[in-house]
Amino acid sequence: MRLVLQIRFCLICICKYNTTVLTIILLIIVQIARGRVPTVFTGSPFLAWPAANWTPSYLATTVPFVLTKRSSKSIFKYFSKNKPLAAVVEVSKDYTEVIKSGREFITSITTASEENFYYASGPAEQLDLPSDVAETDSLTVHDLGNSSSTGTVNFWIGSRSVTAHMHYDTSHNFHAVVYGRKRFLLMPPSANQELKLYPCIHPYYRQAKTQLQRPVLCKKLSCILVTLSISLPIGSTR
Repeated sequence: MRLVLQIRFCLICICKYNTTVLTIILLIIVQIARGRVPTVFTGSPFLAWPAANWTPSYLATTVPFVLTKRSSKSIFKYFSKNKPLAAVVEVSKDYTEVIKSGREFITSITTASEENFYYASGPAEQLDLPSDVAETDSLTVHDLGNSSSTGTVNFWIGSRSVTAHMHYDTSHNFHAVVYGRKRFLLMPPSANQELKLYPCIHPYYRQAKTQLQRPVLCKKLSCILVTLSISLPIGSTR
């Protein structure tokens, strides 16, 4: 089982620090952003969130229900039925959706076979654990040039081998791995033409027509492979 929280924002300001330390932190983040390379942070403020200690057994007993995706394929391609071309192109979502209780969902995730893959994602509020993810006062979030903007916290939970189809995000984000392991395959903007991205009016918007699996193609596009991992036995905390 893999559980990831994603915090979307451009800059983070850690309010509990004094002005000098805050300035240094912002300068470091700006330099990292300009470097345009993936970066792994340790000692994140996220570690103070109760959500940092989530385990499968905890979620099974506290989450009321989860909208669960099931597929016979390990690679999930998101389908947006609200896009203009959704009723025209001959494509459809290759997964089914069903509402499961927290316990049923965790059981499906932890006992999934090679023929059934399970996955859930969405705003963290859907898990109905406000006290676990609501501690955002220590993070003041701003998009560059827009001081009124805020960030969002999303969750991803998937069974072993579940993979998101090749895609890009429309915002900067941080990923916090809570349980299990998550591997990222990152590509530079120059890979755009080779990936053949779907247009914004297509139900597969933001996703690639090409799913990179061949090492030769990956090397050609100068891909970067990043793995973030945490190994915990079920029912334990850290």
